[in-house]
Amino acid sequence: MAPIDSPTQIRRAFILLWLSFGISLLEGVATQVVSAPADDDLGDLAWVISTAVFAISAYFIYCASRRRNWARIVLLVLTFVAVAAYVVWPPLWSDDPWWSTALFCVSTLLDAVALFWLFSGEGAKWYAAQRA
Repeated sequence: MAPIDSPTQIRRAFILLWLSFGISLLEGVATQVVSAPADDDLGDLAWVISTAVFAISAYFIYCASRRRNWARIVLLVLTFVAVAAYVVWPPLWSDDPWWSTALFCVSTLLDAVALFWLFSGEGAKWYAAQRA
Protein backbone atom coordinates (compact mmCIF):
# COMPACT_ATOMS: atom_id res chain seq x y z
CA MET A 1 0.00 0.00 0.00
CA ALA A 2 0.98 3.59 -0.43
CA PRO A 3 1.97 5.65 2.59
CA ILE A 4 -0.89 7.01 4.70
CA ASP A 5 0.04 10.60 3.83
CA SER A 6 -0.37 9.98 0.10
CA PRO A 7 -3.35 11.37 -1.84
CA THR A 8 -6.50 9.26 -2.13
CA GLN A 9 -5.91 8.74 -5.85
CA ILE A 10 -2.53 7.18 -5.10
CA ARG A 11 -3.88 4.89 -2.38
CA ARG A 12 -6.67 3.72 -4.67
CA ALA A 13 -4.20 3.13 -7.51
CA PHE A 14 -2.14 0.82 -5.32
CA ILE A 15 -5.24 -0.98 -4.08
CA LEU A 16 -6.07 -1.67 -7.74
CA LEU A 17 -2.51 -2.79 -8.50
CA TRP A 18 -2.48 -5.22 -5.56
CA LEU A 19 -5.96 -6.46 -6.47
CA SER A 20 -4.79 -7.04 -10.04
CA PHE A 21 -1.73 -8.83 -8.70
CA GLY A 22 -3.93 -11.10 -6.58
CA ILE A 23 -6.22 -11.89 -9.50
CA SER A 24 -3.23 -12.67 -11.71
CA LEU A 25 -1.70 -14.84 -9.02
CA LEU A 26 -4.92 -16.84 -8.58
CA GLU A 27 -5.31 -17.18 -12.35
CA GLY A 28 -1.69 -18.29 -12.72
CA VAL A 29 -1.97 -20.93 -10.01
CA ALA A 30 -5.29 -22.20 -11.35
CA THR A 31 -3.90 -22.40 -14.88
CA GLN A 32 -0.82 -24.28 -13.64
CA VAL A 33 -3.01 -26.77 -11.79
CA VAL A 34 -5.48 -27.25 -14.67
CA SER A 35 -2.87 -27.60 -17.40
CA ALA A 36 -0.09 -29.36 -15.48
CA PRO A 37 2.39 -30.93 -17.91
CA ALA A 38 2.94 -34.68 -17.78
CA ASP A 39 6.70 -34.21 -17.27
CA ASP A 40 7.36 -33.36 -13.61
CA ASP A 41 10.59 -31.52 -14.44
CA LEU A 42 8.73 -29.15 -16.76
CA GLY A 43 6.02 -28.68 -14.17
CA ASP A 44 8.59 -27.79 -11.52
CA LEU A 45 10.29 -25.35 -13.89
CA ALA A 46 6.95 -23.70 -14.68
CA TRP A 47 6.29 -23.21 -10.96
CA VAL A 48 9.76 -21.74 -10.40
CA ILE A 49 9.39 -19.32 -13.32
CA SER A 50 5.88 -18.32 -12.26
CA THR A 51 7.01 -17.71 -8.69
CA ALA A 52 9.92 -15.57 -9.87
CA VAL A 53 7.70 -13.52 -12.18
CA PHE A 54 5.14 -12.87 -9.44
CA ALA A 55 7.85 -11.99 -6.90
CA ILE A 56 9.39 -9.49 -9.31
CA SER A 57 5.96 -7.98 -10.07
CA ALA A 58 5.24 -7.60 -6.35
CA TYR A 59 8.63 -5.94 -5.90
CA PHE A 60 7.85 -3.38 -8.63
CA ILE A 61 4.46 -2.57 -7.08
CA TYR A 62 6.08 -2.22 -3.66
CA CYS A 63 8.83 0.07 -5.01
CA ALA A 64 6.32 2.20 -6.90
CA SER A 65 4.29 2.58 -3.70
CA ARG A 66 7.46 3.94 -2.08
CA ARG A 67 7.65 6.70 -4.71
CA ARG A 68 10.28 5.07 -6.87
CA ASN A 69 9.54 6.64 -10.25
CA TRP A 70 11.53 4.00 -12.13
CA ALA A 71 9.20 1.30 -10.73
CA ARG A 72 6.14 3.22 -11.89
CA ILE A 73 7.65 3.38 -15.39
CA VAL A 74 8.55 -0.33 -15.33
CA LEU A 75 4.95 -1.19 -14.38
CA LEU A 76 3.70 0.88 -17.31
CA VAL A 77 6.10 -0.79 -19.74
CA LEU A 78 5.25 -4.27 -18.47
CA THR A 79 1.54 -3.59 -18.88
CA PHE A 80 2.06 -2.40 -22.46
CA VAL A 81 4.22 -5.44 -23.23
CA ALA A 82 1.62 -7.83 -21.78
CA VAL A 83 -1.20 -6.25 -23.80
CA ALA A 84 0.94 -6.15 -26.96
CA ALA A 85 1.88 -9.81 -26.55
CA TYR A 86 -1.76 -10.71 -26.05
CA VAL A 87 -2.70 -8.84 -29.24
CA VAL A 88 0.18 -10.15 -31.34
CA TRP A 89 -0.12 -13.75 -30.07
CA PRO A 90 -3.75 -14.14 -29.03
CA PRO A 91 -4.51 -17.31 -27.12
CA LEU A 92 -6.37 -20.01 -28.90
CA TRP A 93 -9.82 -20.29 -27.37
CA SER A 94 -9.44 -24.05 -27.23
CA ASP A 95 -6.14 -23.85 -25.29
CA ASP A 96 -7.14 -21.68 -22.33
CA PRO A 97 -10.25 -21.91 -20.18
CA TRP A 98 -12.65 -18.99 -20.68
CA TRP A 99 -12.03 -17.75 -17.15
CA SER A 100 -8.32 -17.35 -17.85
CA THR A 101 -9.00 -14.83 -20.60
CA ALA A 102 -11.66 -13.09 -18.53
CA LEU A 103 -9.33 -12.73 -15.54
CA PHE A 104 -6.53 -11.44 -17.78
CA CYS A 105 -8.89 -8.77 -19.14
CA VAL A 106 -10.06 -7.75 -15.64
CA SER A 107 -6.49 -7.62 -14.35
CA THR A 108 -5.33 -5.57 -17.32
CA LEU A 109 -8.22 -3.13 -16.89
CA LEU A 110 -7.36 -2.68 -13.20
CA ASP A 111 -3.71 -2.09 -14.14
CA ALA A 112 -4.68 0.46 -16.78
CA VAL A 113 -6.85 2.47 -14.40
CA ALA A 114 -4.22 2.33 -11.65
CA LEU A 115 -1.44 3.42 -14.00
CA PHE A 116 -3.61 6.22 -15.38
CA TRP A 117 -4.05 7.45 -11.80
CA LEU A 118 -0.32 7.17 -11.10
CA PHE A 119 0.63 9.16 -14.21
CA SER A 120 -2.07 11.85 -14.05
CA GLY A 121 -3.33 14.48 -11.65
CA GLU A 122 -2.39 13.83 -8.05
CA GLY A 123 -0.28 10.84 -9.07
CA ALA A 124 1.98 12.90 -11.29
CA LYS A 125 2.27 15.57 -8.58
CA TRP A 126 3.05 12.96 -5.92
CA TYR A 127 5.96 11.52 -7.90
CA ALA A 128 7.14 14.98 -9.01
CA ALA A 129 7.26 16.14 -5.38
CA GLN A 130 9.68 13.29 -4.63
CA ARG A 131 12.11 14.56 -7.26
CA ALA A 132 11.93 18.16 -6.05
